[in-house]
Amino acid sequence: MGTIRDHTGTVSSSIVLVKLGADIHRSGTLFATYRVILRQGKSYIVLSGYAGLRRYLTAPVYGVGNPKVIKMGIGQVAAKAALKSGAVLTLILSPAVRTLEWLFTDELKTMEAMLAHIATDIAKGLIAAGAAYFTAGVVPAALTALGFSVVAVIPVFAGIGVAIGAGLALNWVDNSLGLTEKLTDALIQHKESWARTMEENKRNIEQVQREASYYFGTARGNLDFIRRLRGSGVGSVGW
Repeated sequence: MGTIRDHTGTVSSSIVLVKLGADIHRSGTLFATYRVILRQGKSYIVLSGYAGLRRYLTAPVYGVGNPKVIKMGIGQVAAKAALKSGAVLTLILSPAVRTLEWLFTDELKTMEAMLAHIATDIAKGLIAAGAAYFTAGVVPAALTALGFSVVAVIPVFAGIGVAIGAGLALNWVDNSLGLTEKLTDALIQHKESWARTMEENKRNIEQVQREASYYFGTARGNLDFIRRLRGSGVGSVGW
């Protein structure tokens, strides 16, 4: 389950890389390049190689938002789509997998520990996805804006590598500094503080209820209530 949680996004990106590499290779070379050009205010991706030999990217030019180039991970728009899908996977998989772990494999883990792990999983996943987006989307976009051509498979490959490296580094930092454990302790302390506050409020309410029942529900209580009012000076005039 941990493997599913940590590497599903990487596996999906690797599948895209394999498909892109296979299709690009058909047009002449695995290291076929692309560049971005502007025509009438619109951006287009121009692929090198023989387009007719490819099975999927069969045109030499595509709009940057074309579903084919997005699906194959080419360009900054495709990198944004990968960032979004990676974030969604993290938001879905981490709570689901952590809950299954809690229910079936680690019954001694507290609810606070599970919530802390989910929070750190999401934070680490989003940071790794952001680093991958910068590598696979922002850097190639900057290069193409300067007029350079970019090898089509390299940004996807580099994004996968950065995502894996960032994930491992973040896990190491988490384990070294005990961030998840500290968050767990903070949640437990907050829960205990909340429980104490609620218990104190409950006692105060019960005390008020007992006093109200005594002062307004019994003859002796009525007399005591009147004495208290007179002793405090409230309504003493005319008594």
